[in-house]
Amino acid sequence: MKKIIYSILTLSLILSGSLSVTSCGGDDSTTEVTPNPNPNPNPEDNEPQTQELVVTASATSAYLGDTITLSATLDGAAVTSGVTYYVDDVAISGNTITSNTAAVMLVSAKYQNITSDYVSVSFAENPFLTIEGEGNFIYNGTTYEINAGYIDLLGYRPDGIGGATIVWAQYGWNGNNPDSATNFVAVTFDTPATFVNGQVTDYEYPSVDNNIYKSIGFATLNGVDVIANEYTGGEGTVIYNSFNVEANPVTADFNIQITGTHNVSFIYSGDVSTTDSASARMAKVRKFNTPTKELKTNTDIITILKSKVSKQ
Repeated sequence: MKKIIYSILTLSLILSGSLSVTSCGGDDSTTEVTPNPNPNPNPEDNEPQTQELVVTASATSAYLGDTITLSATLDGAAVTSGVTYYVDDVAISGNTITSNTAAVMLVSAKYQNITSDYVSVSFAENPFLTIEGEGNFIYNGTTYEINAGYIDLLGYRPDGIGGATIVWAQYGWNGNNPDSATNFVAVTFDTPATFVNGQVTDYEYPSVDNNIYKSIGFATLNGVDVIANEYTGGEGTVIYNSFNVEANPVTADFNIQITGTHNVSFIYSGDVSTTDSASARMAKVRKFNTPTKELKTNTDIITILKSKVSKQ
């Protein structure tokens, strides 16, 4: 009770300005705190920093026997030594992986006490190994060998008068892998279609006289991109002397002639599809499903062209 009365009295005197307070020893003492002369303007910086280790694969998909190279970065900086790579949580020697059997692998890396997240990579059968043919691609008078072909139905596009046409791409390359081919070309053309209520209900396969040249999608010759962007100029004729959709794989015999800034002769006879037993991840042109994708721009077409036949 005395303490309460004393506190009230003290407060009254302070308010009236008639009391001065002096620090003294005993129970009334307080601890003096010396302020930091250089306070941290960002208190959050005092929190422990976390480092991020990221593993990267040179490719996320490859064919059997191909090699995928692994690399790692720590907070964006390359880690060139002291890092261990793991495949399905088993440490490997070095930084390359390959497989002779179809597989999906989870790859990770560890550096000091830091472990990366997983990256998935897959190995699959090369679906183009069975494709055989003979041909050449003559560009501005120089002949380049083509011994494999692949045709793909990309979609449809409106013809401007209420109908639509089917967009095809005819690829050709040398060797058995378009990803590593030194000669790799693509030409697009259209065939007639029946278009009802905004949908394609029927269409024609390539033949002798029903094809309309549209573009050279791209052309890499002797490893050089001589046509890097789709070329829609010039005049061309596209003739398929035969197109056997019932064969497995599909076979064709065609002659494509283009004149203009780029003068091209694309002649080929042989397989133009993978077999039914090839990798399921590849589109089977033998099925030729009725197209539902409308191609509105050349950008749509060239994007599809460069992704259809090569690995992502």
